[in-house]
Amino acid sequence: YQEQEEKPGLMKRLRTNHPRACKALAILAVVGTVGLAGTLGVTASGSDAAEKNLKWAVEKLDDGKLYGADIDGAGKLHVVYGKDGQLLHSEIGKSVERDVVWNGDARAADIAIDFLDMPHILFFDKHGQLAHATLEHGNWSRVFVTKSDAMTNVIGIGANGPKTHVLYNDYAEFNRKGTLQYLVLENHGQDNTRLEYFVGGEFSAPSIAFDSSNLSHMVFMSNRQLKYYHDTGTPFWDEFPVENVEAKDPIVQVFNNTPYVVYADYTNRGDLKFAKLNGKNWEIASLKSDVSHSSFVIDESGRPHIAFSNGIISYGNKINGSWTFEPVDTANVTKVGLQLDRDNKPHIVYESDGAIKHAMLRTVINAPTHELSPKKLLGNPAWASLVSLFAAAGIGRYMTTRKS
Repeated sequence: YQEQEEKPGLMKRLRTNHPRACKALAILAVVGTVGLAGTLGVTASGSDAAEKNLKWAVEKLDDGKLYGADIDGAGKLHVVYGKDGQLLHSEIGKSVERDVVWNGDARAADIAIDFLDMPHILFFDKHGQLAHATLEHGNWSRVFVTKSDAMTNVIGIGANGPKTHVLYNDYAEFNRKGTLQYLVLENHGQDNTRLEYFVGGEFSAPSIAFDSSNLSHMVFMSNRQLKYYHDTGTPFWDEFPVENVEAKDPIVQVFNNTPYVVYADYTNRGDLKFAKLNGKNWEIASLKSDVSHSSFVIDESGRPHIAFSNGIISYGNKINGSWTFEPVDTANVTKVGLQLDRDNKPHIVYESDGAIKHAMLRTVINAPTHELSPKKLLGNPAWASLVSLFAAAGIGRYMTTRKS
């Protein structure tokens, strides 16, 4: 990311060998410098929307077709995409590292990070075979889960403990009427169990999440209806259809065992909708119109975050019961994904005119537990002098991040 270069002497004067201090200095020097100027952050893209906002850093990662993204416990963003006949994986931390997952075209792919921060990539090759790729000793190993021609570009995955859950549409079974398959993969994909399948219909846009009992919640489109299913831990599933609409990019998230779904309603002007299951009924609110693509996540405090495209890339979250939205970048978007790092800082990955871009908010929205506050730092003599320097510079007010 591009860093501000105003006041380079500030970083030099406050240099320290304490590793956590170095990280804090890098953040605070940037925020403090901009704070003195009365604005916050800069953009790397130069787009009109982001320049008006001055809070987002936007960078181009590569050219290609975006398939999916996830973030690990260390805050590194993992992106899977296709380019020049290859399926690629990028890990974005202090630098961008790229590696080849599969030397061939992929019809569809997605990625999920497990509890050990191990990336799992599921993809269909050009013959329609479903493969599970994992990293072993720095190299990608692949196991083909199915041998039949699934004839699909529909896939959705989630990682739950050591298991990888995958939903995909299989036209090869039941006389090609369409079957949504639900598999659970273990042991790097060597072992798989089919939990359930749903027969008949044009299945699309599957999404899966898990509750505190490790039971799955999933949504998908079928026959112009947005369906929701919940694993009850018995041979039976709960089913509560969300809406009889043509939904685009539905994503399910679970907080306190309550499912939430965000989607774009193509039956009604592309309305961006936020749905919450209350008992057996869905409470649905319309947030924006003319939305083409969206993504959604809930942080550990229960606050929903949404990224979407309706001519520009925008980001919103719900604070004290009210939604607030802001522009991120002007872009013609074909896919968008949203992830939160461990500081609840949103990262938006999107495909625009053949380029894959990454937008990162420079400020912390809702820091979970590791606060940077003068009170906590004053117990350490080295930090006490550091805090005094910040206070003298008039930037101490930027040091505290707290839950609201």
